[in-house]
Amino acid sequence: MMVKATQRCAVLLGFVVGMVGASLPSFAEVQNVKVSGDITARGFYRQNLDLHNEKNAKEKSFDTDNFFMSTIGLNVAADLTENVSAMLRVTNERDWNLTGTTSSADDFALSQGYVTLKELFYSPLTLRVGRQPIVWGRGFVLGSNLFPGVNGRGDDVHGAISANEFTDFTAFDAVRATLDLSGVAGLGTPLSLDYVYIKSDENDVGANDDVTLQGANLGARFESWNSEMETYFLNKRDQSSATPTNDNHGSISTLGVRGSVQPVEGSSVWGELAYQFGDEVIDAAGVLTTGKSHQAWAADLAAEYTFADVPTTPKAGVEWRYYSGKDRDGARAGWATIAPGYFTTVLREFQTPSTVVG
Repeated sequence: MMVKATQRCAVLLGFVVGMVGASLPSFAEVQNVKVSGDITARGFYRQNLDLHNEKNAKEKSFDTDNFFMSTIGLNVAADLTENVSAMLRVTNERDWNLTGTTSSADDFALSQGYVTLKELFYSPLTLRVGRQPIVWGRGFVLGSNLFPGVNGRGDDVHGAISANEFTDFTAFDAVRATLDLSGVAGLGTPLSLDYVYIKSDENDVGANDDVTLQGANLGARFESWNSEMETYFLNKRDQSSATPTNDNHGSISTLGVRGSVQPVEGSSVWGELAYQFGDEVIDAAGVLTTGKSHQAWAADLAAEYTFADVPTTPKAGVEWRYYSGKDRDGARAGWATIAPGYFTTVLREFQTPSTVVG
């Protein structure tokens, strides 16, 4: 059966493409539609997760979390034309029978929604617009909207779960352009240039008070040892802290390089080094002074091996991570968390440096 997109969708698509100087017909025929979904249930038992060894005033016992959580997702993907596709994901996440939440635990909300335009202008260029997942490398610097979008607000999108670190709402509102450079200058290796423009926080529409991420990633893959390498630049500009008497804006830039290799089958060795510079952005605790000079380093070195011939394919590995920076304004500022999506532990990864004072 042939289905036609609604007029509203067609107008939105026409607007998006019009931004980049192209055009689409008023209606686009849906060639292929794929509907899928998933349900995840989790059980939690946590004690003194805030690292404070103190008793709860209500129960006269140590702080304990004991609850269940479920996440239900529905995906709809469609090819509108040969080179235009759309993806929608709506999600419901909630603690089981939790009362007193800020919004209905029965609501579904948009987790992802974006349009992909392939061969825009010419074949090597792909443009993706909308709320989308973005991961550079292993997500050491850029990989999830969790910190700026969820953890920074102290709540998830619905206000319906207690374990925010497991929220499904981690996609970015972004424009992403990927250029395939494999055929440039006769290079015989896959090479791509990825540019992202992310609106982390719009704040007041019409006011110059946004938080924006913008950057580029140049990556290459090599056949020898199944290896890859990439270098990137990412800038976070925070204009939300400006006042009539203070025109300072935070702007932190991150330069990084990452590489990985598989010396033997089942093994993986990788390393990443990143340097930050610029002016402090506002922090969640409100301790750091926006506009002060910022410098920091971060490194990640690791190796792991997967036992493919063993039942359940267990994996063993070792990892070393390093963060550095100067203490400022009585806060252990150090490395500025931008938008990481790679977490080795649940506990330490969500205790951000800017919330530790002293």
